[in-house]
Amino acid sequence: MKAVEQRTKDISELQKHIGMYSKTHEVYVQYRKLTGRKREKFYEQHSSEITACQAAKRHFDSLGLKRLPSMQSLKQGYAMLKAENKKRYPEHKQAREK
Repeated sequence: MKAVEQRTKDISELQKHIGMYSKTHEVYVQYRKLTGRKREKFYEQHSSEITACQAAKRHFDSLGLKRLPSMQSLKQGYAMLKAENKKRYPEHKQAREK
């Protein structure tokens, strides 16, 4: 039961980071192309997006991901785990009450 709950948390966290990465990646690419003073100004204007993209990238690196899974596959995996958790809940509840 704990493993399933942890896996659902991991999937949820990964979905959050993939969503943030997809929203902010274009700004980060623009930032990387700039140099000098233009880069500094751009960073001042878009620091939250750049920081969010970098945080998402660090999260992916910490998981050792070279290629991101699709959101659809993550949603399917999450739904399967939730269904399994819901199916096991009566057993878990009964065992806890003993």
